[in-house]
Amino acid sequence: MSGVFINYRRGGHSGVVDDLDAALARHFGRTQVFLDRPSLLPGQRFADALAERVADCDALIAVLHPGWADERHAAEARHPSGAGRLSGVPHPTGQRRLDDPEDWVRREIEWALAGGKFVLPVLLDGAEMPTAAELPVTLRALAGLNAPRLRAAHWTADLAVVVAALEGVVRPDWEPVDPPEKRGARLGGRWLAALTAAVAATVLVGVPLLPQDDDWVGTGVLPYTLTAALMCCLLLCAPLLAVTAVRIARRSVDDLERELHTVRHRTYLRRTWPVGVGLLLVGVYGALRGDLGMVQALVLLLILGVAVARAAAADIRLRRRDDELWAGWPHRLPTASTAPNCAAPSPGSTCASTV
Repeated sequence: MSGVFINYRRGGHSGVVDDLDAALARHFGRTQVFLDRPSLLPGQRFADALAERVADCDALIAVLHPGWADERHAAEARHPSGAGRLSGVPHPTGQRRLDDPEDWVRREIEWALAGGKFVLPVLLDGAEMPTAAELPVTLRALAGLNAPRLRAAHWTADLAVVVAALEGVVRPDWEPVDPPEKRGARLGGRWLAALTAAVAATVLVGVPLLPQDDDWVGTGVLPYTLTAALMCCLLLCAPLLAVTAVRIARRSVDDLERELHTVRHRTYLRRTWPVGVGLLLVGVYGALRGDLGMVQALVLLLILGVAVARAAAADIRLRRRDDELWAGWPHRLPTASTAPNCAAPSPGSTCASTV
């Protein structure tokens, strides 16, 4: 294995260490982060496992909490994983832990420094970097290292600094996917585009020039040549009209898509099925009314589509809000409230403040 070895001393800050372990595992991968308690297997020789992991790691994070350098023995010294002293000789009570050659925090940092590993001291809230004089001789190189802070109030920003410092030496266990090779436009596509443009120009310009009589005048029915020319003009204008409409209603369309695309597929279908029914009804309506009713049918389709989409988005938004309210039940008032005329209740009154 390689990756990051987290060195720390057990205490009230263990929760912060667990959060750091989880954050690094999300970024680099679970197999690239070693924390003794979740990583040591039952029955495994802890001394051999720790030495092997430190020797194999790319970087060691030394988590420094307030009073880290001056912490002293009050009872039998044990590794955070539960391991005791290797020699079995009791330490003198009151001895500074870093002065104990068998202190596990000291040994792990010594192994990393001696092995030329990248050592990153991290200062938790209230911690200060110890001076070289405060450290054992074998750990004095630690005092010369730049130590980023990891504060609860600035967790995201401070964590980003720690991750950036590790990215230069630690590789994630996932391999980034190479972007697809850029391919030029295929020759067939160019020919198809040229052919389409030629046909459209021929129809648009050539059809109105075809010979035709004037029998249609006064009948109210256009000949097929003019009808084809008008349809071509409408088709050419359709992209411009669509782009203009989307440009005008871009924010509303984005909001609707954001609301509708965050739900499950079945919920999406249940909320938007009226659109399909509306399309069917409008198609039937246009077929029955003929040419004179097509404009009304298109207007009706537009109104129905917008109404259904907005109603579906509003319904999804309200349901999500109800789910959030139920998930956070019961709710507490942000500040204490007092009944009217009860700001200073007299003895024996029934006024009471509620929170």
